Amino acid sequence: MKARVRRYVSSDEPLKQWTKNCREEYLDAFIRFEGRGGFTEGHCPSCKRAANSSPFYGLLDPEDEFGVATICCKDCFGGELICEDCCMCNHAHNPLHMVECWNGTMFQPTTLIELGLRIQLGHLPGSQCTNPHPAPQGFTVIHTNGLHHVNIDYCECDNAGSAGFRHQQLLRRGFFPATHIEPHSCGTFTVLAHFHMLNLQGKITGYDYYSGLEKLTDNAGLSKIKDCYKAFMRMVREWQHLKMLKRAGRAHFLSGIKGTKSGELALICPACPHPNINLPKDWKDRPPEERFLYTLFLAIDACFRLKRRLVSSEKKDPGLGTGWAFFVEDKAYRKYLLTVTDQNEISSCTSLSALDHANSKFSAGYATTGAGETCRKAKGGYANMDYIFASVLGHHDPDLHKVVSYDIVCQWIKHLLEQLSKLPPAVKPSTVGSFEVVIPKLHVHSHNPPCPTDYSLNYLEGAGHMDGEGFERVHSMSGPVCASTKQMGPGYRHDGMDAQWLFWNWQKIVGMGLSLHKKLFNAHLEAQDHQERFDHFSNLQLKDVPEWEWMVQAWEKDHTQPNPYTITKSGNVTEADIKLALATQEAELVAKGVPALHDKVSASAFIVAGLGLQDQQQRVIFHVKHTNIWTPTRKADLLDQCTRLHRQLSRFRAIQTIYMPPATITDSNASATDSTPAPTTDSTPAPKRKRGETPDNDNTPNKPNPIELQPLLLPSELPVSLRSACHPGLDEIERMMRDAQCRVSLGHIRTHLYMKSGLTTYKQRHARHQKGNTRARKTIDDNDAKIKVFQDRYNTARNALIALGANEDELEWKEVKDADLRCLEDEEMDERREERKKKQAEKLAKKAKDNALTGPGPGEGHQKLSWIWEGAGRDPDTSTGLNEALRVQWAKSRARSRRWNKEVLLLKEEMRRVLAYFDYKAAWWVKRGDGENREVSPELAEGLRTYAEDQAQLQRSLACKFETKWEVIRQDGITAEQLEGLATVVQEDDELDRAGTGSEEEEDDSDEENNADMSDDDTAGNDYS
Repeated sequence: MKARVRRYVSSDEPLKQWTKNCREEYLDAFIRFEGRGGFTEGHCPSCKRAANSSPFYGLLDPEDEFGVATICCKDCFGGELICEDCCMCNHAHNPLHMVECWNGTMFQPTTLIELGLRIQLGHLPGSQCTNPHPAPQGFTVIHTNGLHHVNIDYCECDNAGSAGFRHQQLLRRGFFPATHIEPHSCGTFTVLAHFHMLNLQGKITGYDYYSGLEKLTDNAGLSKIKDCYKAFMRMVREWQHLKMLKRAGRAHFLSGIKGTKSGELALICPACPHPNINLPKDWKDRPPEERFLYTLFLAIDACFRLKRRLVSSEKKDPGLGTGWAFFVEDKAYRKYLLTVTDQNEISSCTSLSALDHANSKFSAGYATTGAGETCRKAKGGYANMDYIFASVLGHHDPDLHKVVSYDIVCQWIKHLLEQLSKLPPAVKPSTVGSFEVVIPKLHVHSHNPPCPTDYSLNYLEGAGHMDGEGFERVHSMSGPVCASTKQMGPGYRHDGMDAQWLFWNWQKIVGMGLSLHKKLFNAHLEAQDHQERFDHFSNLQLKDVPEWEWMVQAWEKDHTQPNPYTITKSGNVTEADIKLALATQEAELVAKGVPALHDKVSASAFIVAGLGLQDQQQRVIFHVKHTNIWTPTRKADLLDQCTRLHRQLSRFRAIQTIYMPPATITDSNASATDSTPAPTTDSTPAPKRKRGETPDNDNTPNKPNPIELQPLLLPSELPVSLRSACHPGLDEIERMMRDAQCRVSLGHIRTHLYMKSGLTTYKQRHARHQKGNTRARKTIDDNDAKIKVFQDRYNTARNALIALGANEDELEWKEVKDADLRCLEDEEMDERREERKKKQAEKLAKKAKDNALTGPGPGEGHQKLSWIWEGAGRDPDTSTGLNEALRVQWAKSRARSRRWNKEVLLLKEEMRRVLAYFDYKAAWWVKRGDGENREVSPELAEGLRTYAEDQAQLQRSLACKFETKWEVIRQDGITAEQLEGLATVVQEDDELDRAGTGSEEEEDDSDEENNADMSDDDTAGNDYS
């Protein structure tokens, strides 16, 4: 791709040059506007231009012929000074301009009303009414440039019948009255549309916007301004509601507004399957391998930031159309909630803090604790979600197969069908149809096994590359309005959120041209790449592929079958099994009359007790090693543990004299050695004290090793020559127990490494600010500490096996080093990490202008799979268990390949459905053009036809633009050369989206990982704002 020529070395260069060369000139230009500028002549140029066309021009004295130029309009182009009469004439069509008067030394603010301008309604601009009726004194008009006091005259002459009522006369001149009964203020259509767009796009609150208008009117507070804030907000609410009704075509129906049905004002997704709209007539008869193309994907979620305080009520603040757009009908919904008792909604699989807080002390004082969402929206909870889900099903064909994603679907699905049958008849679905449930990709790793695989979109056939997190993107839009909606009454909150969500949906629709094109382009590349990788992987494992394929297909049909995507949990002998087997053998010996050395403690129980003591010692050692601050409480806890160890060790030594007499001699020798003082000299430094030691007068330690460091002298710790004097079979008992210890400890290490992967992902994606990051980091550190404990336990058991005679080279259990403690990462996650590292390296190299840095070194994705994931200790018939790890990787590679291939087909189908929907909607608007033969005035009939044709043309224009955009990418059998040619187009689209507000000669240096805005501004109809 040809590099774009850059005018400046960096984006700061224009600012630097302006500061150095132009700042003074700009300031002078500002100050020049404070005077009369170049219009210093005393005669009115407007009068002169009018006189030029007069036959008497030149016959009169200029002083009599031209007026005195003293009025300057701040809103008219040019800034020239004219006389009062010309100002009145020029502003008959612009009565809301701001003007000021030159008094000889400075400009003084004035108004058109002070100059005598009056606005006549009911007649054409400039015409006069024979019987005008003045509006109330101080009538205020709210406009984009401030608040204006104007003189308005209503029509009361013989033309009053056609002019309409007073509020109609205002509306027909673009003035929106604050009330329909004797209004004292109004807002222009322009200011309402302006605020509406700023509120939707920039989330500007009504209070801030209105305050800004007051500051534009008088920023010094010298004049008294009428407070119209409440009236303005009422007009805004009515404006938003009327816009939604207008877009839905309610003015074109005989039933009018009263005939509006539930959900009719919402914008539906043109890419979703809608029978009789954008699906082929034979979609139900398509072969099984194509039916996934007609799957309806539904996402359920709740935003607990959308709270509403316990203010106002439905009686005081009713919604203008609650239930007509995105919210469910309020009265029926609340009536249903009264029949539902409190539910325990806390998940037994995963703990989601947002759900925990929904019914806790954090919800005190709130009438609404959040908003639950599917394709329609309402408030959240299990019973709440049941009601919402049923309401959504009523808007879709039951024959469509559905895939439903929900953060806690593993809990919600348990009683779903039972709860749906208990819903009110108005929303209870007659049939649910076939459906599958999944957990969104962002949340699935927070669940415990087997949820991450059983409910994973990665392994769902026909899901393509959907992530199920569509509503998380909606939350990014809803979040900024939470502070405003929290203080609203119930009705205004519903109306405001309906407008926000409708705007979001419209931006998604007009952005589908770019977004679907980019997604399909990437899907083609990924499908080719992953198919090649999968084929190569399969060719290397041809012998095992048939068995793995059968296993995957069996699991896809029945999730109770062995899961091919996970390494099988250790199914061999555990420590408990060994204990049971040894106890059984000893019981059989006692039954045969073989005497035991000890009446109460058997040989196996003795070894088990020793291993238990060793575990306690290791825990104390770890505790002492990793405790930095010793508080009195911690010291007391440590002393308690050591005291218990002393007692247990004393009992163990007593039994050890019976089963292991040589150990008693060895222990006595060790104790004598420890208690012998070591001579020191003045030149020899005092030995370092251990925990619990106190120096005597000659700086020599005089106490034995701490209890946790004292050797237990188990068979593995004795020389071979001394073991023969011990009770027969003790070394074999310890060997069996140590083998089980290795197996179980390695299983715990795998489990906690898997947990670490999920905790790390949660911290990266969810933890925000110091408090959240600190808590997440503490949880990860605690998990790492457990991993280290099990690592020490494993290595101790392994070393004991070697001491008992096992060949280290042939031993199945390898040493677990710190470098081996790596998570089992998905190849796809490794690729994303490498891509991020590569982009970051390129960005740093670009800033440093260092061409030597071409890319990052080997990262996690290039490292060899740690041996602990290769299955050691699982299969007695294999030495390493590598086959199982290969099967998991093969199954995931197969899933990725099939997922991307299905994604290509799904995106092509979505493109076809989008174009079909636009055609359907264009025809729908054409049909609405006659307004169903409503008996209306000719002017209204023309408006109905014009608006319907305008909307039909908008749908056709979108279809034409999208079809042209997708012409190449939608082709079957697209070649690599064509994809390479499209790469330039996709890159240019990305740059335009990211640059957005940037200048044309500069590149955008923003973070490439930020999501690009996919809206298509040049095709977005203004009426959908």
